[in-house]
Amino acid sequence: MKTRVLLFLALVSALITPLLADGLVIPSSTEELLEGDNLIVLGTISDVKVFADKPPEFHIDIEQVIQPQSFDSKTVVALGCDPNRRHLGTPCPSYEQGQRGLFLIFQSDDRYSLSFESRVSDAMCTAQEFLSTYRGFKPHFFWTQDGQSDVFFTGKPVDIHFVVTNSDMTEQDYSVGLTAHTNGFAFSDVVNGTIPQCVGFETITVSFVPTKMGTYGFNSRHDGGGNGSFGTAIIDFGSSPKQQIDAQIHAQDVWCKENLFLILKNDDTKPRYDNHPACVTKDTVAKLIQRDWGYVPSQSKYNEFLEGS
Repeated sequence: MKTRVLLFLALVSALITPLLADGLVIPSSTEELLEGDNLIVLGTISDVKVFADKPPEFHIDIEQVIQPQSFDSKTVVALGCDPNRRHLGTPCPSYEQGQRGLFLIFQSDDRYSLSFESRVSDAMCTAQEFLSTYRGFKPHFFWTQDGQSDVFFTGKPVDIHFVVTNSDMTEQDYSVGLTAHTNGFAFSDVVNGTIPQCVGFETITVSFVPTKMGTYGFNSRHDGGGNGSFGTAIIDFGSSPKQQIDAQIHAQDVWCKENLFLILKNDDTKPRYDNHPACVTKDTVAKLIQRDWGYVPSQSKYNEFLEGS
């Protein structure tokens, strides 16, 4: 069962748009970074040339080539952002002479361009330590139960995970507050710690046991701002659809017992995700759909049954 998650930010952030035309594509993970054909080097900015009407040039003395191994030059010149174009979501790469770091460089036609996600640090980090920055670069949090995040029940521990990031790779203290809440139930905890230099991120985990069935919200507070989510159903095992609805769980998030499947009644007088739910056998699902009584929501186990049949 997939839960509806409505995300909001306590601090407004801009939309990050990959800029394919400039070759400034943002990788989402270390693995994705290394799978590409990009030039990746550990090096130091030896010179910066700034122009009024075209991208700046960054001259990089190469200490180590990460990929491709066939690149054997000791220097490379890579361009920053074009000042005549708009770049949303994150500042253009801007470096000073003498800065050392891991530089992700894209080749387009006969020119090299620096990625937004190149990294510099005052600490003398290794290439591998810089690469770890790409895993969980943005602060974020998520929650699981028994290692999964599809179905949650009361009476069992729920783990809230928060990824603390350290983009400049210097030693960093952090304080993170994590909360969970529904009508009549609340949990909160604060975790303090330190990320050592040359460590790109750290995942912290707190646990709580929900005692009340309902639709839960989760929030995080940290140095970079805050994140929140509302719409996670936590259910009493063995409860009926009516009991779940009475606990303010949305119809599309209703959990059905083993060998029963969720179907929602066609009712234009209610929001589609809150139509009357029923847990029925697979044969009954087919009959009710044929009679136009209802429909199967996307997260119903019935869809998995159809895919496997």
